[in-house]
Amino acid sequence: MIVTNIFAEKWYQTDSDLTTIRINIHQNFHKAIRLLIKIYGMSCVICGEFAPKSRTKSGLLQHYLDNHRKETAVFIRQNIMTKTPQQLRKLIIKKSNLMEVFV
Repeated sequence: MIVTNIFAEKWYQTDSDLTTIRINIHQNFHKAIRLLIKIYGMSCVICGEFAPKSRTKSGLLQHYLDNHRKETAVFIRQNIMTKTPQQLRKLIIKKSNLMEVFV
């Protein structure tokens, strides 16, 4: 399966098996959540709850860890890592431009 390594300093595409992808996500879960927050904001992509537990990034990370660890890993594999580095950059830029409109 061709995926983007989102955990390297510079993103690149590589061919990986599902076990390796799963291990990489769990070892770098904090980085993956930071990327999810950059793209999807402060609401949980699994249950839709907005900034649970004290409305902070660390609270949202803890929410993912406590309630949705496996589902989040699947979401990251299917919706983040399957995109090219260019597509991911566009998502982040689009999100940051949307945030400027609301500020």
